[in-house]
Amino acid sequence: MAVILLSIREKIVMLKRLFDFILSLIGIIGSAPLWILFALAIKLEDRGPVFYTQSRVGKGGRIVQVYRRWEVGSRKADRLSY
Repeated sequence: MAVILLSIREKIVMLKRLFDFILSLIGIIGSAPLWILFALAIKLEDRGPVFYTQSRVGKGGRIVQVYRRWEVGSRKADRLSY
């Protein structure tokens, strides 16, 4: 059985990372119901898809598909003429 000796600083860094991960997970799970409400608001406001794909050029000229979400009113702003 190998014994792993860590310095105090390494232990603190590991605990901070664990704490950050757990807090982030709680935040994501806790805010999930809001995501559903926002998606519903987008759907009702704009009558279009909540998510769309966009082609972008990545490293080395490779085409990459990016999934994005519409923001409330974003399509309406595109239709305005100045």
